[in-house]
Amino acid sequence: MFLNLRFWSQAAVRFCRVFFAAQKEVHLTSLQIDKKGASGVVVRFQFENAIWTQIPGGAKTIKNEITLSGNDTSLAGKTLIVQGFFQRKSYSLSAFDPASWKLEPFAPRLTNLKSVRLGFPIRLNPPAISVRQKEISHQQHSIKINYSTFSNIDLL
Repeated sequence: MFLNLRFWSQAAVRFCRVFFAAQKEVHLTSLQIDKKGASGVVVRFQFENAIWTQIPGGAKTIKNEITLSGNDTSLAGKTLIVQGFFQRKSYSLSAFDPASWKLEPFAPRLTNLKSVRLGFPIRLNPPAISVRQKEISHQQHSIKINYSTFSNIDLL
């Protein structure tokens, strides 16, 4: 009873926060999957504008982490259902599980390559480039200033 009341009060607070937000769409911001050996898998997730998350098994949670333990630690076929502001999105965990990826190393093989003969020769040496500069000349004009000499007495 107390946990149910606590869940719905936190969900109401998140609902009010998303209600006044400019962007109300639910976005996955981070998802991390850690394996704890053969004992289980820890899935850490974070969503933008999520009110609650429904985890595999049908339980609703406010937490950002779930632990899958026991016999069924495979993420194949498991989904997270995220409830936002009047919208619901589901994310398949099998798409994020590196164990389900079939990665094989590859090397490209080039086959059926044929040589092509061009009808013109290809020059590999570029032509020499020379820069010629014209001579620049200028004429010097002499400036003559005519002035008269004066003495200190002339100033007084």
